Order: sequence, then structure tokens, then C-alpha cells
Amino acid sequence: MNSDQAGVDLLLNNNPFKSQSKSPIELNETRNLALQERCIDLTTSTALNVLDGTFGLREILFSCSESRNSMVSDVDPQLILKLFFREPVCIDYLILRANSKPENLDASPPKTLQIYSNRPEFDFSESDSIDPDQVVELVESDSETRVKLKGTRFTHVKSLQIFIVDNSRDTDQTFLNELVIWGKVHPNYKSDF
Repeated sequence: MNSDQAGVDLLLNNNPFKSQSKSPIELNETRNLALQERCIDLTTSTALNVLDGTFGLREILFSCSESRNSMVSDVDPQLILKLFFREPVCIDYLILRANSKPENLDASPPKTLQIYSNRPEFDFSESDSIDPDQVVELVESDSETRVKLKGTRFTHVKSLQIFIVDNSRDTDQTFLNELVIWGKVHPNYKSDF
């Protein structure tokens, strides 16, 4: 186990927000979903077109704001982040941080995001034929961007797909340091099962 994975496991096992039973009030609080026990299914969640030797999806979900490590695209600027949830969730907003460019690579922060809800099979071949639920244009000068998710498409989410279309400087590679998903477990979910 490498040190990054050990740090993620330490965060999950020592999570101060972790509780054995969830009260209705707790279910309605907006929280970092990566830190909620049994929320994101890390065995099926994945990222497509990631350069070997750079951070994977798990690492950017559990990254800290001081981290200089990055997920970097491989053959072109595009990335697809596919997140699967163990129970339905309501997603309020995302935070993306791309403020620490990887050394020795000509990579740039993301520019255009296309966000899809509940499209588990989504991949690059469908990116031109399926309309996104939300399109976001990021500003390069913002090292950390909060993206409010709009509409009912994000109120009962079993999977979330984030397609990073291009980057801010038209370089061959895109980098991302951290992704935080803020939301809550769907209120109709019964945690006793």
C-alpha cells in the first residue's frame, strides 16, 4: 500500500463525521460525500484517460488543499470522472481545485465541464450525442472553483459523470488536484438496510 492510499484509509477510518446511525437531521446536512461512510463506491468509480503514475480518482477525492499531486490526462486534454454512489444522494455543489501544476508536464487546469447525472455507461463515444445536464465554463484565475449543480437532475443521483472537455490554455494535457462533492444522502434512503 502506498502512502497516498494509507492516508485515504486513515481519513476514512478516523472520520470525525462518521456515525453508526444517522438521524433525519444528519441525513439533511450538506457534507463532503467522500467522507461519508458507505457513500461513494470506490470499487466501481473510475476516471478515464488518466496518465499512468499520476493521481487517480480516489486520491483526488481525498486530497487535501495543500496537496501538490495531480490527476493528469493522458493522450489529450479530456478526462471523464465516473462516480458511483452506494445509495441515492442529493448533490448540491462540486469544488474543483487545479492550482498546483505538475512539474515537467505541459498541463493546464480544466476549462469546460459537462456534467451528467445517472448515466453509468457514459464514455467518450457518447460525449457528442448526449446532452449534458449542466455545462460549466471555469475561469483559470480561480484556483478553486465552486460549481453549484442546478435543477432536479441532481436530487436523486446514483451515479455522476464529469466530462472535462478541454483546458484553459489549449495544452495537450489537463490536470486536477482535488474534487470535493458536497451533498447529502437522499432523505428517502433507509440506512438500517
